[in-house]
Amino acid sequence: MTQVSLDFTLPAAGGGDVSLAEVRDGRSATVVVFTCNHCPYALAWHERLQQVARDYADRGVGFVQINPNDPVKYPKDSFDAMTRRVEAGEFASAYLWDESQQVARNWRAKVTPHVFVLDSSGAVAYQGAPDDDYGDESLNARWLRAALEMCWPDGLPPAPTPSRAAAPSNGRRHDGAFGRDARLVGMPLPSRGAAADACDSRRLGTSRCCDRG
Repeated sequence: MTQVSLDFTLPAAGGGDVSLAEVRDGRSATVVVFTCNHCPYALAWHERLQQVARDYADRGVGFVQINPNDPVKYPKDSFDAMTRRVEAGEFASAYLWDESQQVARNWRAKVTPHVFVLDSSGAVAYQGAPDDDYGDESLNARWLRAALEMCWPDGLPPAPTPSRAAAPSNGRRHDGAFGRDARLVGMPLPSRGAAADACDSRRLGTSRCCDRG
């Protein structure tokens, strides 16, 4: 597995600063999600990600979400807009602002949302999408949940939500540029399709929403 040593300290919507070291401190696993306010894929997966944060909060998992988008190009991604969402109770974890976009570059975040799971040593156990279909809420972020279960030492309580069996997809898939790099033994990778292709128009170094490649 690839060792991560990419700490950050970023301002949090709602006040204060949060570092990766704080989020990881004493945790069996840590989830870092690059997301934003306006991307349709980020919005489609949003509640599934918040539910994972809630379900695993008492199971030794740190969780943080980061918005690296350019608010000049996308006013809905401004820090003020982030703060309004946090104050409205829309986030189950800290929501941080990567104003310079440097953290996203350091982590090579490709899309929104781009999920990273770190094990207790800080190694990347998984990176990719929450599950294989942004349009199917019943999938319940199953890839992310499976990755977290693989990080557990023996003897921890069982998962609050059982893993779901593979289900037929309606074809609404999104993997942006990270499909080849997503690593989770036994889990399929989403195939590229119209939804993913539609996301490939915004590249790193310019304003971008769903694709950060």
